[in-house]
Amino acid sequence: MDVYDLADRWPDAINLAKEQLETPKPSKYWYKVLARAYAYTNQQDKADEAWETFKILRYQPE
Repeated sequence: MDVYDLADRWPDAINLAKEQLETPKPSKYWYKVLARAYAYTNQQDKADEAWETFKILRYQPE
């Protein structure tokens, strides 16, 4: 599944990622999507925070 195809715009990608992260067992890759979407919408502080979270979770099993 290509997450970026599901969102017509980056704000939609942000909303989609936030929704997915609220599920009981979200994929850690949603943090990567969130970081990229925040970066494209000039929200660098939030992008950095999401990327740091992804880096922490990156090597942990799903």
